[in-house]
Amino acid sequence: MVVSDKLQTLKDINTLASKYDIELLTTMHSSDIIERVKDGESFDLILLEDDMKPISGFGTLGKLQEAKEGFNRYNVFLSKNTFQIEITTKAKTGKTLLLIKDSFANCFVPFLTENYDRIILIDYRYGKLPIGQILDKYEDITDVLVMFNTEKFMQNTKLAGLANAEKKKQTLEEFNPDDFLE
Repeated sequence: MVVSDKLQTLKDINTLASKYDIELLTTMHSSDIIERVKDGESFDLILLEDDMKPISGFGTLGKLQEAKEGFNRYNVFLSKNTFQIEITTKAKTGKTLLLIKDSFANCFVPFLTENYDRIILIDYRYGKLPIGQILDKYEDITDVLVMFNTEKFMQNTKLAGLANAEKKKQTLEEFNPDDFLE
């Protein structure tokens, strides 16, 4: 579903989609998508123009969350929350990122794709695997980023254990993924 209050934008997106045999639903009114979600309809992808009037794209996300119990606005960026997601890009930087995160980081991931060939996302709320095993499995990891909702991060006193973790060291095996779930 594509939502934009600009007719030319909708025409351009439909033209592009038709080249690839993709059928799109489009609307110029954010109220249309809100009502459809309220009525139980689901979509694989929702594209929202941010500067729409009278409700912005971000405002529409908030209304969608209110419209349907269980609608998570962060899922718009990565479909759903899961323990592990791997993203392969065309960046050709020679770099791989391990991103340890909660759903708060989902909206940031698109900004990383130009800087890494591969991004490995781990959300410890949905699975458990010692971080050492992850680092051993993906020996090409060049960078590690920990990104959480600030309030949850500040409340968690055990995350400091990551600072002492090193690749191929015992400290990694001893690190408890439950520390992220405090």
